[in-house]
Amino acid sequence: GIFPLLFMVIIFGLFATVAQYPLLADALGAMPSIQNVMSSLPLLLGISLFFVLPTTAIIFWSPSKIGTGVFGILILSELVVGVISAALLTDEPFGWPQIVGTALILAAGVLEVVASNRSTLPKALTPN
Repeated sequence: GIFPLLFMVIIFGLFATVAQYPLLADALGAMPSIQNVMSSLPLLLGISLFFVLPTTAIIFWSPSKIGTGVFGILILSELVVGVISAALLTDEPFGWPQIVGTALILAAGVLEVVASNRSTLPKALTPN
């Protein structure tokens, strides 16, 4: 089911965060006080319960319903939308490197779907 996977994501995320903090302490600065953590806890729990957990559940559940090829294209489109929205929202340049990268991401997704569809064709339908 989905819930054991979600539990593992939460536990792994917690341990990864705790383990990485000493490595990133110089870049992140001092640890926040317990009062700051407790005051922001309702917001963080709300974001987790109403955004992160449902999104993660859908990501784990949907490949079995729509097929992994289509799901792969949807997930790759997230990268494309991220690049384009970053360029639009932050006035970052959107030049040839971004255009080529976006095209390669989309081409990889389409190629994966086309290649997987060809490999699943019955032998009677494939040309000699």
